[in-house]
Amino acid sequence: MKDLVVSYDVAVRLKEIGFDEPCMFFYRLNKLKISLNVSKLVSHSGALASSVSSDAILLSNHNLFNNDYSAPTYKQVFEWFRKKGYLPNKLPSNEDFLFQLCDLYEDNE
Repeated sequence: MKDLVVSYDVAVRLKEIGFDEPCMFFYRLNKLKISLNVSKLVSHSGALASSVSSDAILLSNHNLFNNDYSAPTYKQVFEWFRKKGYLPNKLPSNEDFLFQLCDLYEDNE
């Protein structure tokens, strides 16, 4: 999962600069969590479902809550920065670049 979503430190920086997209993952107390609709995890008989369907996954802006940090995928982060007009032509593929992008965005807001 670590390769799919940003690290806790990047999630904190993204919250600081206003990242507000809905995400299925979030950090609480530095632990990665997933948002699930519990009622969708229970089968008609009342037992826990053996698998999770896509309608059980909740997308939410976890940054609205004090102790939560949205944990977007890297794709979501790059789309958000692209939407804001802050993507250079060449994209390095490391986490330091994400911190630099956060700093650039914050400096220009």
